[in-house]
Amino acid sequence: MNQHFYINLENRPERNGETITELKKLGIKKPNRFNAITHEIPLVGCARSHIGCLKKAKELGWDYVIIFEDDLKIESKKKLIEKFNKYINQDFWDVLYLGCWNYLPPVKVETDLAKIVRAVCLHAYIVKSHYYDTLINHLEESVKLKLVNDVRENNNDEYIHTLQKKDKWYCLLPIHITQRDGWSDNFKEMRCFSERIKYIPQ
Repeated sequence: MNQHFYINLENRPERNGETITELKKLGIKKPNRFNAITHEIPLVGCARSHIGCLKKAKELGWDYVIIFEDDLKIESKKKLIEKFNKYINQDFWDVLYLGCWNYLPPVKVETDLAKIVRAVCLHAYIVKSHYYDTLINHLEESVKLKLVNDVRENNNDEYIHTLQKKDKWYCLLPIHITQRDGWSDNFKEMRCFSERIKYIPQ
């Protein structure tokens, strides 16, 4: 799992420490911090941070990249590692969520894997190298729209629904990485999603 970045704002050192602790549970001895990009519209900075991680992975020639946000909470270390090892070298997927919030019931394809129909949250996901440019271009498009019209539909994790409809987006079952409850700089409010993210609609 060394081909990864975690996104962290400079003004959230407590989250930095918490994230390092979580990632070390996965055997990541030296987590790679990506200094979060800021903007007056926080979700623009968030999207640009994800774009930055993808571009860096492309520059480094990584065959995949795992992107974490600094509110991740690992629910099942052993099972997560087992499933990561099971699927990481398979080529049927473009994006694989280690954790996400399923709005609509995903389509189960294995006992531990489902095809995404509609999901949000980008706190823990893997992107294969062949898909870097597709996701970079799509996120850049979401930023342009967000700057013109600051509505939820243009948030980076909402705007990707069009990709989820046509491409190969999957998630592990059950959800192995949720989000720690706490203050969100992106939404300027307390967010308590740890239990909500675990729920898989049927």
